[in-house]
Amino acid sequence: MSKEYIQRLLTTDRYNVEILPQLEAYLQRQIETQTSDIEANLAILKLYQFHPEKVNVSVIAKILTKALMSLPNADFTLCMYLIPEKFHNEEPVKTLATLADMLETCQFKAFWKETATCREFLGTVVGFDQAIRTFVLSVLTITYQNVSKQLMQELMSFTNVSELDQLISSNGWEHTTDTVTFPHNEDNQAKSKKISDKMSLEHVQRFLQSVGR
Repeated sequence: MSKEYIQRLLTTDRYNVEILPQLEAYLQRQIETQTSDIEANLAILKLYQFHPEKVNVSVIAKILTKALMSLPNADFTLCMYLIPEKFHNEEPVKTLATLADMLETCQFKAFWKETATCREFLGTVVGFDQAIRTFVLSVLTITYQNVSKQLMQELMSFTNVSELDQLISSNGWEHTTDTVTFPHNEDNQAKSKKISDKMSLEHVQRFLQSVGR
């Protein structure tokens, strides 16, 4: 089932509930091939809104998981807007919302700890850990010029130092026994800020008058 075929479906029959099985099958295809099509996934959630009897919480969870994997894109927020409130406190939707909040607020250690509670489900979504690590790494490289290897290993949830060493080597980063140095970019450098104090003629006159009193 190709993306082009799904696009044609959405163009001609977006609100036809009969295309729902095809969209759900396409979601599973995205999981297996580690691709993402947020437009198609949002179409599923929209059809669920119109036809609540068709709602499949497992499908919702898979859509949210794929959306998490697309950070820093706003896919997760867009999906949550289309999910009825009553499902927000149901598992695994509730836990996925917690995970999203942790990632968006850079609570990476807490995030990896929380994933341990739903590994059985997350393990069914191919490439989940790698996608999240890509996001975490993007945050680290725009935040730090230098970071300790120990902290980086914890934030990336590597089980052993060899995984970190491989990442450092593949990117060609400079490093010491304890520290990794990221290349400079627009975000991880300290910026000088010019402070310009300008006073209008009126303010100067008032100041001089107060001094002369």
